[in-house]
Amino acid sequence: RSVLLLGLAALVLAIPLSALGAREFSHFIAGQFNFDLNQFRPTWSVIALEIIAGLLIPILAALYPIRQGTRATVREAVQDYGLELEGGHQTPVDKLLMKLPVSRPMHLSLRNTFRRRGRLARTLITLMLGGGIFMSVITVRASLFNTLEDTLISQGFDVQLQLDHPYRRTSIEQAIAPLPGVSALESWRLQQGILVRMDETDGDALIVYALPPDTALFQPQMKQGRWLETGDEEAMVVPIALVREEPEAGLGGEITVRIGGEEYDWRVVGVLETFQPPIAPPAVYVNQAYFERLVGNYGRVDMIRALVDSSAGFSDVEVRQTIEARLKALGMEIRSTHTISEDRDIFGERFNIITVILLIMSFLMATVGGLGLMGTMSINVLERTREIGVMRAIGASDGAVLRVFLVEGLVIGVMSWFGGVILSQPMSRLISRQLGIAFLQVPLHYEYNWLGPVYWLVIVILISALASLVPAFKAAQLSVRETLAYE
Repeated sequence: RSVLLLGLAALVLAIPLSALGAREFSHFIAGQFNFDLNQFRPTWSVIALEIIAGLLIPILAALYPIRQGTRATVREAVQDYGLELEGGHQTPVDKLLMKLPVSRPMHLSLRNTFRRRGRLARTLITLMLGGGIFMSVITVRASLFNTLEDTLISQGFDVQLQLDHPYRRTSIEQAIAPLPGVSALESWRLQQGILVRMDETDGDALIVYALPPDTALFQPQMKQGRWLETGDEEAMVVPIALVREEPEAGLGGEITVRIGGEEYDWRVVGVLETFQPPIAPPAVYVNQAYFERLVGNYGRVDMIRALVDSSAGFSDVEVRQTIEARLKALGMEIRSTHTISEDRDIFGERFNIITVILLIMSFLMATVGGLGLMGTMSINVLERTREIGVMRAIGASDGAVLRVFLVEGLVIGVMSWFGGVILSQPMSRLISRQLGIAFLQVPLHYEYNWLGPVYWLVIVILISALASLVPAFKAAQLSVRETLAYE
């Protein structure tokens, strides 16, 4: 009953605080994505989940210790002074600790750490999960930016301009190629399309890129099949994200795409892995020469990609402005522009939002672990009250008693750090894969960041020291009379 009342009391505080935190965080995320929230409404399913977890988890957690306590005999309860080892005998761990060349206070701290192994395991699990999540988040962030850089490199361009409608290729290239800072130039054709399924229903919207097969400003990361070749006619290369949504668009499949009201048949000759936000239409690639013959406007393009000569001191923004000025002087309308540095900044901001969310989760878990460690140390002080009295009676100073419990907490923290490092290896790989597929349609290019363990070691030492300080200080303040008279 007391456990149930504690769960209810926690829910009374948790539900309004979680709603307040969710509202503020929702407004923060909305601001980062440049839109406003008109209203905030709590989700009743989430509140129901909070209630179930807040009542059920404490009861389940208390079942085992309550059951163990009810099994204790009267003699065992009366004789429990908190001085003997768990199980009443020395284990191999205890014998190993006895052989360590450390001081007597340190030896006492190490022995006390392993005295209640069940309680130690529960405390370690929480701290290990917090550390594992934190180190995984640091690795996920590194993998996100590693994927971004690999993607920007594979795109192969520094400046891209989308024109309002197709213009003659020769006019564009003759006007732009001689411009200062332009080291390479390609002109493509872009068209919106709709995938038509075999049952005649409409599928996803597509962006059709018609480009020269021997392109130097795009480096396709092929997953299956091959890239486009000169002379290909009905050949198309599709992203793996499209294949997941539309299995008939897999390698060797025949698909139909509606472009400008007309339907055209294509054969999938390759599947590539490409960075694609979930809200963006899939991009497919076809042979430019065949596409122009198929849909008309032969020799006309509406997309320009340029590579910047950075060795000469030009920036992508400067080159973009120069190209824009030349095209406008020729009377050509520009629909949109972007540069590789703008892409890096935009996606960097989005990735930072994701990592902030994950870091908040890890810090919440670390806070729970720190509170659990504080509770463990407080119980240890209560259980060893008479032991503290014996130490004080034989001359132990306040500082010595303080160090015994402080070192015990630090040992637990360092042990959890080792476990967290091991746990973060598979956890970070799993999170990187699932997060990449969910947000970018491809697994992240995994890169374990070893700064994560370094950061977490500092954090867990601080958490352990702070969580142990209050119980240790309380233990150091106990007098000999109070401890020996404790029942």
